Amino acid sequence: GFAAEVGTSTRLQSTPTFLDPQTAEESLQRKTETVVTEERDAWALGTMIFLIWCGSYPFFSFEEAVLPLAALLQNVVFKSKTTRPPPPLQHCKGMPSPVKALITGFLQWNSDDRRRPRDVVEGFLAATASEPATSSATAAEGSVRPRASRSQ
Repeated sequence: GFAAEVGTSTRLQSTPTFLDPQTAEESLQRKTETVVTEERDAWALGTMIFLIWCGSYPFFSFEEAVLPLAALLQNVVFKSKTTRPPPPLQHCKGMPSPVKALITGFLQWNSDDRRRPRDVVEGFLAATASEPATSSATAAEGSVRPRASRSQ
């Protein structure tokens, strides 16, 4: 696997179609080490969510995805330094606005502008916490109250 702790330096390993522009550029420069960051993970997560919802990669076609590695990475770096197109969400039918905002937040060309996965999770947990968590002992005793329905 590629797992590494955020903030650590690690050997550059990747799935090229999920690389953010900064890591793509490092790879083209033949850097062998990189620092693991939430921003890099955010780009990969945004790409994955886009792929699941839309059935394509956000910034290149399936045909481009199988190009030689250098050509694919050069394409990503070129776009990041020139046009910086937004994710083509108009091709994703039926996508709810919150999902569009999530993808757009993750797929910012400037890494400093990207939403962080941790912030999204914390926001989700805060928004969905309707009552204090119960202990496993309480749950095992069967005294867990059902959540209120959404229609209430």
